[in-house]
Amino acid sequence: MALAYLPVALVRQNYLFLRQRATTRLMCIRYPRLLQLFLYFERNYLNGQFPPACWNVYNRDMDNRTNNHVESFNRRWNATVGRVHPNLWYFLRKLRTEEKRGSLAIAATRRGDPPPPRKRKYRRLQERIDRLQQDYRRGRRTAVQYWEAMVYTVAQFH
Repeated sequence: MALAYLPVALVRQNYLFLRQRATTRLMCIRYPRLLQLFLYFERNYLNGQFPPACWNVYNRDMDNRTNNHVESFNRRWNATVGRVHPNLWYFLRKLRTEEKRGSLAIAATRRGDPPPPRKRKYRRLQERIDRLQQDYRRGRRTAVQYWEAMVYTVAQFH
């Protein structure tokens, strides 16, 4: 839906616009579970426990928009341990290895070493998002045009 890329003040308005579109209504008739998804979203993410301010990424850059660093750690940790139920000594040995890696990364940051380069794909995504946001802020795109462009952009990169 790309609602997270809209300014918080426009999320509800554009969500309702999406829900009221004829194509959306037809899709909900054809696929009843889609309606369940919309209702779930409304209950939890529009009007519920996680309001738009919690998940909105409009003013965030790539580093603060995702949890990729957490996903990366989990993938690396699972590969390092390589077992579902390691014994205590094996686990502690791997934990020490990970701690050393973390200490080296912290030392590199403190020395001012540059972070690892971001993949070209994600640099391009960030550039496109920045361009679309500038167009919207300068009035070159309406909220709907901006949102539709973000839907296309996000879908293309995922």
